[in-house]
Amino acid sequence: MKASNLSEVYGIFDPQEPLKDEKLKEYCVERESPIDNIIRAIRSTPKPSKILFTGTRGNGKTTELNRLIEELENEFFVVSFSIDDRLDMMDVKYADVLLAIGSGIYEIVTEEIELNENLKKGLDNWSKRIVELVVTTHLLTFGELK
Repeated sequence: MKASNLSEVYGIFDPQEPLKDEKLKEYCVERESPIDNIIRAIRSTPKPSKILFTGTRGNGKTTELNRLIEELENEFFVVSFSIDDRLDMMDVKYADVLLAIGSGIYEIVTEEIELNENLKKGLDNWSKRIVELVVTTHLLTFGELK
């Protein structure tokens, strides 16, 4: 799809929306990217890797992550979701991020893999206790619970 005016160009390259799927294939400009090195590192080490992507809005972090997912999704169990869709980014704490990551992984795993019923019950009970703890802590912090 070629753009014929500036509005169409902006629609294709909206800085709020990362390139993915067909747009990623059609519009991603090949340039020096850390992804190839990251892919080699992930494939060659038996230990899990921890990689931090940083940068200003609109500079391609999520587009690069989408490239990484496309390269590795047939070899690894990939869990992809946006923290921005799960949390209020104006009031976020590290515990919120960790819980959102855990719940995102749990949701994808339970959709993709048939879990042992005892394990599923245990995880459901654990997550219920975490939510109760977070709510109770919040209520105690703000004096809403006596």
